[in-house]
Amino acid sequence: MKTSLTGEALCQKLDTQLATKVDYLADTQKINFLNDVYAFDGNKEIVKNDFSLAFETSEGNRVFKLNEIAHGQVASRLQIPKKYYDRMRTDSPDLLRENVSHWFNNEPETRMVRTLGGDTARAFLSDKYRPLDNWDLAQAVIPTLIDHKAEIVSCDITETRMYIKAINYQSQGEVEVGQPVASGVIVSNSEVGQGALFVAPYLERLICKNGMVVNDWAKRKYHVGAKNSDGLSFDKAYQLFTDSTKKATDEAFWMQVRDLVNAALDPEQLEGILAPMRNGIHRTMNGSAIDAMPTIEKNLGLDASEKKGILENLLKGDLGKSQWGLANAITRHAEDVESYDRATELEAIGYTVATQSEREFCKTVGQTIQL
Repeated sequence: MKTSLTGEALCQKLDTQLATKVDYLADTQKINFLNDVYAFDGNKEIVKNDFSLAFETSEGNRVFKLNEIAHGQVASRLQIPKKYYDRMRTDSPDLLRENVSHWFNNEPETRMVRTLGGDTARAFLSDKYRPLDNWDLAQAVIPTLIDHKAEIVSCDITETRMYIKAINYQSQGEVEVGQPVASGVIVSNSEVGQGALFVAPYLERLICKNGMVVNDWAKRKYHVGAKNSDGLSFDKAYQLFTDSTKKATDEAFWMQVRDLVNAALDPEQLEGILAPMRNGIHRTMNGSAIDAMPTIEKNLGLDASEKKGILENLLKGDLGKSQWGLANAITRHAEDVESYDRATELEAIGYTVATQSEREFCKTVGQTIQL
């Protein structure tokens, strides 16, 4: 499996982020959408085209540069096609500023602006968005992992999500003799509106340390709540604080999350997870793996580099052209992709392939079912 941060480094990064995270509720009529067209590189003036959200708060006027996620959310909310938004951003920044400012003023609403580091707008969200933060999630989950003697084997915080993957090496089973796996849990969360809080069983193939996300056993908790803006006046942007009522509500929520983690780590469910894998472990492609790869690429949503890497793993692997072999070729390639987010997606795709029915597998590899 792909690794990035250690458990200790994850906690340190969460502590650093906690100290610099601030959320604001702001009326879009009072948000200025600014573009800083020029910057200096030494004595040379260069076109920069950075954009910022500026608004007045109780702390004074604040200016936050938008990251790529926030840009995408502004475009989506204002129903500006992202391709056109990006073209204006590059080729006509004044036009983009005028477009966004027009809709901010003519269709006013309250938005949650999530900021980080004192200078970055990292998300532009609904005022119904319920912050379920990574620091709180880690505080809820890590003691549960310790109770189960589950070892954090991989974790990361990307631009979009936090991931914690843990394995209990005392909980093991075999897909078949010589193919042992250990079970654990994956917990992930997005603080910036890129998906729900996610808890699912997680498998590690002990021979090669490939990881698999057991997607169809997953549970999700969504970031939706009551309006945060009810009863508030917005002469200035309002900074959100955690009051005692919210803490009490959140504690009940985190107890539910701990229950989900406990369920995912239950060793009694491992046999149920492995059963569909056993059905396909000796199922193989009829023809050439090389010939099948374009169809596999299309059906699994791979790109060209992923197709190449997976084929190389399949041809040099110890499982031949079997369904189990293809699944492990995919999860092995997950270690080599640059993006941790994409690596986790490939671990889920590998599990999907490993558990497909004969009909589904034949469709994936582009062959006719042998009657």
